[in-house]
Amino acid sequence: RLGDSKPHTKYYRVDATEEHLNGRPGDRSGIIVDSGTTDTYLSESLKSAFNDAFRKALDDPSAEYHNDPIELSKDDLKHMPTILIVLQGHDKSKLTGTQPDPSIAVGLVGHPNHHREMTRTSSNHKSQNDVNEHDVVVAIPPDHYMEESRTHPGVYVSRVYFNERFGAQNIFGSNFIMGHEVLFDNGMGRVGFAESHCNYDKYLSESDALLQNEERRTEATVESNQPPAELVGANDDL
Repeated sequence: RLGDSKPHTKYYRVDATEEHLNGRPGDRSGIIVDSGTTDTYLSESLKSAFNDAFRKALDDPSAEYHNDPIELSKDDLKHMPTILIVLQGHDKSKLTGTQPDPSIAVGLVGHPNHHREMTRTSSNHKSQNDVNEHDVVVAIPPDHYMEESRTHPGVYVSRVYFNERFGAQNIFGSNFIMGHEVLFDNGMGRVGFAESHCNYDKYLSESDALLQNEERRTEATVESNQPPAELVGANDDL
C-alpha cells in the first residue's frame, strides 16, 4: 500500500508518452483495463528505460528484468521493487477552491507526500510528465506481479510484459487491478481507483457494522419524533 511506504523510499522514473501507452489516435485507441486478462502488457519501447530503473531499484548493475522463471525466497520477494504506475488525473475531476481541501480528491489512490517525493527525486529530470497531487498512482507490489509456480514452489515468473508494438494498445490486467476498487464511469469518460483490502470476510463485517449504525440512527430519529409520554397521558385524561 502506498501509505505504508517508508520515509527512505526511493523512486526511479520511466517516462511514457500518450503515444507509448494509448496507441494510435482514434475512438478505439487507449489503454485497456481488463480484469479478464491475467497479466499486464506494456509497450516494448519502454523496456530499456524500465530495465535501467529496475537495476537502480535493486542496486545491482548486473540485474536484468525478464519474464523467465527464477528462484526466490520469501525474503527475496519482499525486496523486489514495487511498480508504481502514474495515470494523469481526469481534468473535470479536479477539485476547486470551494472544496475543503482542493489538493486531493476524496478516495484518490496515492498521497500528496508521495507525489512530492516523486517530483523531488526527478528535479533534474526535465519532463512534461511531472507527477502532481491530482494524478492517480496505482501500486503493483512484487507479490502481485511475481507469480509463484503451483508445481514448483519458490519459482517465480514476472507477469508484466514489455512486448506490445509501438502504437498498439497496452493492457492493464488483473495483476494491475489487484488490491484496488475500480469504478468505470462511462458517463464522465473516466476510471477511478481506490485501494482495497480485498478481504471479503472483512468487507462483510464492515458492511454489517455500517447497516447496524444506520439502523440505530434511524431508530433514534423515529424515537426523537415521538411526543413526550407525559403529554400523551395528559391528553388522554382530557
